[in-house]
Amino acid sequence: KKLKALLEYEMMTLAYDENFNLDIIKNGIHGGVTKEINKDWSAGAGYRLSAYSYFHAQEDNFYENAGYWNLKENLPMKMFHQLGYELSYRNYMHRLTRVNAATETDKKRGDLRHTVNYDIGKYFPNDLFKAGCEYFNNNSNDQFINYYDYDSYKASASLTHIFNDKFFGFLAFSRQLREYRTRSITLDPLAKEWDKTYTL
Repeated sequence: KKLKALLEYEMMTLAYDENFNLDIIKNGIHGGVTKEINKDWSAGAGYRLSAYSYFHAQEDNFYENAGYWNLKENLPMKMFHQLGYELSYRNYMHRLTRVNAATETDKKRGDLRHTVNYDIGKYFPNDLFKAGCEYFNNNSNDQFINYYDYDSYKASASLTHIFNDKFFGFLAFSRQLREYRTRSITLDPLAKEWDKTYTL
């Protein structure tokens, strides 16, 4: 049975024109393995460690640890589907939790996220069509910023077309709904905020 291993390093930097406090650099490593159980089934698992550093707001620096697994099955008619789960934890180096805007505790802030995703796809002679859905929730131990905690529901579809040996095209669309658990809106304090994001 085949065993595939992956080791990656990633560096990303992001700079803003007006809000310099958000300028950030990210360094990360990712390792994972995929095992072919038989001709129809394969399983994968991996781990990611990322360091986020803010140039002008060092108190917001954090490390993110993430572990994941997935299970894939090949279906008849050149189709496949895959189920995955990821658990990630953001460990803030200097940020302490707060009871309110002015009162800090002696406990470091930590954010926990659970992510579940499912994809199904089909191969054609020159095309790959894939559709998927993803759910994750964001939960921080900081009482003051509980209004950032939300549930995310995302549906997506993509099409990859191979024109020839050197060129291919990729088209994707997604719709994401974020439902905040405690964050109310200005015009109606009894209504919770929700955000819809469309990406093409």
